Amino acid sequence: MQGRLLLGAGAVLALVWWVAHEPVVAGARSTEEDLTAETTVRVPTLRANVEAPRRALVTARPAALGAGPPAEPRPTRRSAAHPAAPATLPRDILVVDDARCPVVGAEISTSGIYRSDGSRGDWGNFATTDGSGRARIDVGDGWGVTVCSTGFRLTSATRPAADVDWVVVLKRALRLEVSVVGPVDFTGLHVRVDLPRDCAKGQFYQSKYQQTPGRAVAGTIAHWTGEQVRDALGAWRWDRYWSVCLSATGTAVLDQIDATGKVKVQLRRFARVLDERHVEVTPDRGSVRLLFQVAPTEALHGVVTDGAGRALADAQLRMAPCGGARIVDSPRRGEPFPVWAPATRTDANGRFTLPRGDVGDERIVVTSPGHAARAVTIAEVDAAQGAIRLQPGRTVRIEILDCNEKPLEGGWTTGGHEYAEPSVLIGHDVWRGTSDRELPWFEFVELPPSTVTFRCAGEQLQHDARVPFARLVTEGPVEMMGIGK
Repeated sequence: MQGRLLLGAGAVLALVWWVAHEPVVAGARSTEEDLTAETTVRVPTLRANVEAPRRALVTARPAALGAGPPAEPRPTRRSAAHPAAPATLPRDILVVDDARCPVVGAEISTSGIYRSDGSRGDWGNFATTDGSGRARIDVGDGWGVTVCSTGFRLTSATRPAADVDWVVVLKRALRLEVSVVGPVDFTGLHVRVDLPRDCAKGQFYQSKYQQTPGRAVAGTIAHWTGEQVRDALGAWRWDRYWSVCLSATGTAVLDQIDATGKVKVQLRRFARVLDERHVEVTPDRGSVRLLFQVAPTEALHGVVTDGAGRALADAQLRMAPCGGARIVDSPRRGEPFPVWAPATRTDANGRFTLPRGDVGDERIVVTSPGHAARAVTIAEVDAAQGAIRLQPGRTVRIEILDCNEKPLEGGWTTGGHEYAEPSVLIGHDVWRGTSDRELPWFEFVELPPSTVTFRCAGEQLQHDARVPFARLVTEGPVEMMGIGK
């Protein structure tokens, strides 16, 4: 009897278990609460378009247990997202001139940096047009490119829409080619090019804050500079011009000058004008070739020795700028020599050859390691029968303070850290800059063993260079000097 009761109870329990644990058969539907969901999330990275799967396990809890809403949204099954588009895409560019003829060999750059010495920036994407004037370059949406080609203006263009053909039209620019026939070595010859006054700004970088109208190419060395002159009414104005150095073969080339109007070209020997030409530039003028002829001139020969009369090999000699009290020689900084300034070094016997200027007061700066720098005139070299003697060099550290014992510094500006720049006279209005500084101290090297003159902030100090330390105290405060303003 008890056996039958136990058997019946087991059957009832089996029936209850079967109802509570009904198996899922193929094709049967189940609720989301009964499923364990698995999703794949694609995670982009900054280094590469790598898809990293991440599994998120979400388990639903029966509502009968009193659980609240799930902490995260319930997963839904969907297709994976597409990877991000690349930052740049290749685009075809057609470069033509005003007549719609293809421009071959045009350089296309995304950096947009081209220098006045003929070089380009070293970053960005580059491409060159082929024989049909076409090129392909990787460029991003909304990016621009700069197109640079010989004889044409530097041109910028922005990438158009994908369904629009990209065509860049270049306009002609002035290309000035100068040739000099005759002896050009050791003559002090150079070219000055004055452009119309509306060409004061340009697109080529000579320095961070100086851009030039056009640039020097074909190995030409040129500098965009200026001078103060008086106009017809007596007022001072700043005239800008190209100072151009001739090559050893007597040639020079300036290209891509975006100018219209009258261009003045002067051939000079030092400060003297030998010949002058005027060129009328129109928008479609293109290349202009100018030919000058010069006669032979006498050269200056000499020898550089030390105090004992021994020849100094590899001493440097440079012709100083024409006139003016300027710092023209500095181991570290200072106003540079003109790009055309003749320069040479002595041979193993201490001998040199330089051009002879038209006047006897043309200056030569002579330097040699361990010896005092010296400025001499051509007349002095002639009087010494070509001999230039250098004395042993001395070093002087000078402390410069204002009346309140403050260093003469103006702090940081957009151009860097500003301070009063001292210099020392080495003769004939030639001033030499410092070799090192640690405010308020400045170091001067290669000074003669005699009395020298220092200047700073409009004040001067005479000091015996055989004494290694000096001190200069100004009459006014540093706040009134306008340093860095």
